[in-house]
Amino acid sequence: MIRPILRKFINSFQNMALLCVGTVAAVLTVIVLVLSFCVDTFVIHQRPWEMEYLQQFVKFFIIGVTVLVVAVPDKVGSSRGCSRGTAAGRHARLGLLRPGNSTV
Repeated sequence: MIRPILRKFINSFQNMALLCVGTVAAVLTVIVLVLSFCVDTFVIHQRPWEMEYLQQFVKFFIIGVTVLVVAVPDKVGSSRGCSRGTAAGRHARLGLLRPGNSTV
């Protein structure tokens, strides 16, 4: 009786630890990409802001979400939630989502 309870506790603790490590890795990835892009573009090359740069920031965010989904095991619910949320956002931008369509 005690073994299954202890095993469940250890598994949930490991999942939470992996979730935290994956989240930290994803956030650090995005921060490093954004800072290096900003320093290179605006400080070193002294270019003015252009709307094309917004696309770069979106790409950095997508890379961060990808790192999160890859770093967190499939058993942890947030990785599935994040990947579904990203897919839903992509489908919404492409106009593939319709009201009542839950195929994502």
